[in-house]
Amino acid sequence: MTNFEKRAKERIIYKQTIVFRTEETIMESALDPRNISMSGVYIVTNHPSTPGTKCSIEIKQYDKNNTLFVLLIEGVVTRIDDKGQGILFKNLDEENTAQLHRLLYPTEN
Repeated sequence: MTNFEKRAKERIIYKQTIVFRTEETIMESALDPRNISMSGVYIVTNHPSTPGTKCSIEIKQYDKNNTLFVLLIEGVVTRIDDKGQGILFKNLDEENTAQLHRLLYPTEN
C-alpha cells in the first residue's frame, strides 16, 4: 500500500466485465472496481439512459481458479452526468447480496 492509500485493507485488482441492459439498450464494458458498491454501480458511458430507467446488470468475473462468476442484478438509473450513469441495485435477495459481497470483498471469504 502506498502512502497515498488510506484503505484499511489492500485493494484487490481484478478484471470484470459489466453488461447493462434496458428494453432499448445493451452495453458491455470493463468495470472499474472503484465504481461498484453493495448498493449500486457507476458505469462510464457516452450514452446514459434517462434517470428512472429500469435495467438489468450482469457482472462477469473470473476468480483466482479461473472459474467464471456471473452475477445478475436488477437496477434503476438514478443519476447521469457528463461521464456516465449511476445505477441503484433493486430487489437484492440473500443470494445476490452474498454473491455481491464475495465479489467486493474476496479476501474475507
